[in-house]
Amino acid sequence: MDISDDDHGDASLAALRRRKRGGRKHKGPFRRILAVPDLILEFQAEDLRENALRSLSGMLNDKRDDDQFLYAMTGVFLCYSFGTLPILLQEIVSVYPKFAAGDISVRASKRIGNVLTLLQSIAHNPETRGEFVRANIGSYILPLILSKEDAHNEIYENLRLMSLSVIAALCEGMEEIVSRWVLEAKVFGVCLHAAHLGSELSKVMSTTIIERALQHDDIRKALTKPDMRGILDGTLITFCKMVNDICTSPGPVGIHLLDLVLQCCILLFTYIRSRGPLRLKVMHTLRDSLLNELLRPYSDTRSKRVHVMMLLNDIGPIVGASRDSRKPLTALNTNTRSQLEKISK
Repeated sequence: MDISDDDHGDASLAALRRRKRGGRKHKGPFRRILAVPDLILEFQAEDLRENALRSLSGMLNDKRDDDQFLYAMTGVFLCYSFGTLPILLQEIVSVYPKFAAGDISVRASKRIGNVLTLLQSIAHNPETRGEFVRANIGSYILPLILSKEDAHNEIYENLRLMSLSVIAALCEGMEEIVSRWVLEAKVFGVCLHAAHLGSELSKVMSTTIIERALQHDDIRKALTKPDMRGILDGTLITFCKMVNDICTSPGPVGIHLLDLVLQCCILLFTYIRSRGPLRLKVMHTLRDSLLNELLRPYSDTRSKRVHVMMLLNDIGPIVGASRDSRKPLTALNTNTRSQLEKISK
């Protein structure tokens, strides 16, 4: 072996690293999947990591809809490449002190936002979702949602919303391992916190997570247990508040949120019979005359509202009787529908 060749190679490598240290932008089009591993390798070098995170995150945002294969494979590369997940978790944990102190900078928040985008690609992919849960990554993200800052703090609200998006992606399939984590990590309480303090978009994402969780039998069964009564009551109270807020300030996002709330109520009341003051509170909220006017152009949402009122009045299925609570009420005869319309007014 020629020592001079080794020296020449070391010098070339050093020169290459000096060129990269200034910040490799990766602005060219990502035409090959092999570009992804190259960027992931740059995570290993702290001086290259920030730009690599930004570049890969931007690629995922651009390609998610246009190239689903590339998006899915990126999640696989991130999940199974050596040392990558610990690096991403280190990025999140490193901002905890400043995040808790309310002193996180815009630059740091954008860097964490890029990390969350990468983690979302892992959570979204069914092939890597299990590894995501087994690595307990979701529990590192929850503190970013539990900030005491309200929606007026844009930095914290953006991080809250992005963190909720990761959890929503994780709950998309609601596999057994995911449902267990949702219960163990008390995700319902986290979502209620976000719905209380967050923006309308955070409310939508929180309710989306709850709706996806309620699709799973184990989640619904858990809510019937005495130790979960506080979560169930808190969920219904939050839903009523959101409906009242939507009636006061309606909008396109509000209608989508209302649709999600009603779907959650259908899932809850199909399998869980609510009694006492909360049942009456939900009925009173859904009978609001402002809601009648608001839902006039939205027939599907009106049908869901009727469905909820039917369940609250014990006209609908008993616990466990229906396995398809997402099905619209199209099979009702005319008399039944007219009765339900009267109930909901």
